[in-house]
Amino acid sequence: MKKHYDIFISYRREGGQETALLISERLKQLGYRVAYDIDTLRSGRFDTQILGIIRNCRDVIVVLGPGALERCVNKDDWVRQEVACALASGKNVIPVLLRDFKFPDAESLPADIRELAFQNGVSASMEHFDSTFARIRGLLKTRRSGVARKLAYVLLPVFVLAAAGLAVWRNLD
Repeated sequence: MKKHYDIFISYRREGGQETALLISERLKQLGYRVAYDIDTLRSGRFDTQILGIIRNCRDVIVVLGPGALERCVNKDDWVRQEVACALASGKNVIPVLLRDFKFPDAESLPADIRELAFQNGVSASMEHFDSTFARIRGLLKTRRSGVARKLAYVLLPVFVLAAAGLAVWRNLD
């Protein structure tokens, strides 16, 4: 059975892995379905699976550390392929710019990823990660997954009833 993801996170292992993991974990805690790493892949061709996930999700977060786009001159580079697929598929692409990352001149980027330089993104700050994360969430088109939302609707009345019962119990004394 094919699993559906809301958000795909693209990153370079060197310089972006920790931030990508942190973003992924925070999004998952909020009920988003996130494809972050090869751990989300099933057996079979990883390239077909990754590009399929990107085509079927709504948002793609691209974590960019210093020099992250340098290898994108190579057509076989995976960050390039992921970004190119996301842009060609009309996904909501959100660049997350880590400290010391500088976008190269857009004209120097390969044509299939040039549009990345014009996407609204977030300058990431680990010192103020909560506000960075809030800005990332504000740029997402995906809302929390239906399961998390339904669970919240089910649990809210339970908490309200429990609080009311506790208040009544305290007033019995």
